[in-house]
Amino acid sequence: MEYTELTVNIDPFEQVLSEITAAYLSEIGYESMLETSSGLKAYIPARDFKETILDFNFLPKDTIVDFSFEKIKEENWNKEWESSFKPVIIGKRCIIKAPFHTDLPKAKFEIIIEPKMSFGTGHHETTSLMIEQIYTMNLNGTKVLDMGCGTGVLGILASMKGAAHIDAIDIDEWAYSNSVENADRNGVTNMNIIQGGVESINADDYDVVIANINRNIILEDLPTYTSSLKLGGTLLLSGFYMNDMSKILAKAMDLGYSFNGFKEKNKWVAAAFVKK
Repeated sequence: MEYTELTVNIDPFEQVLSEITAAYLSEIGYESMLETSSGLKAYIPARDFKETILDFNFLPKDTIVDFSFEKIKEENWNKEWESSFKPVIIGKRCIIKAPFHTDLPKAKFEIIIEPKMSFGTGHHETTSLMIEQIYTMNLNGTKVLDMGCGTGVLGILASMKGAAHIDAIDIDEWAYSNSVENADRNGVTNMNIIQGGVESINADDYDVVIANINRNIILEDLPTYTSSLKLGGTLLLSGFYMNDMSKILAKAMDLGYSFNGFKEKNKWVAAAFVKK
């Protein structure tokens, strides 16, 4: 499959402007991002790329945005991310690394990820926030659903934390194949990986549902997540900004959840709920 690489340069550059731009691109279909010193690179299937819909007017008026794009083939992706991908150490308890990383400090959980086009290397705030949430949970013997699994990193960590079974679902074929590879790479055999959307959920007895996607999809699919979760089960949500929290919270309250707190990093949020 061919992808289009969009390079966005922001002047004057600020981290928060790059993050806002990443959130916008995610909402219009871009599947993966790489941070640069002046902005970011974003990737979308070439068939879905439309230059005419790109509009950066949400940025401050004095911001200059310059963008360019080109098609890239699948085999060029690994070379691109290998030059940029650094190991991620989260809370001194988890290291997310690539197969070629060596001489790293030891951690309780070591996850090997080769992300291709999939989201979930741990570099982005939402992934690291979800990992920090999962750290705090006792998952021994649980059944877990990971929606929008990307690289499979959250499901892999859930397995390492003692989950008995994980269903990991992503609509993108790259994410599906990447999760299969990464599960095998980490010796995880209890993760059932499915290519599809919310319609692929076919169980109603999950102890934990994880969804690190984006605000609009979360709001649309929350009723389905709810029907798949046991009473007393935990719902972990991320992929949205702090200023979206009120909408997420209101929807969850309408569906009968109790709020169990949140973590924030650079205005990104991971929130926890319990089904009453």
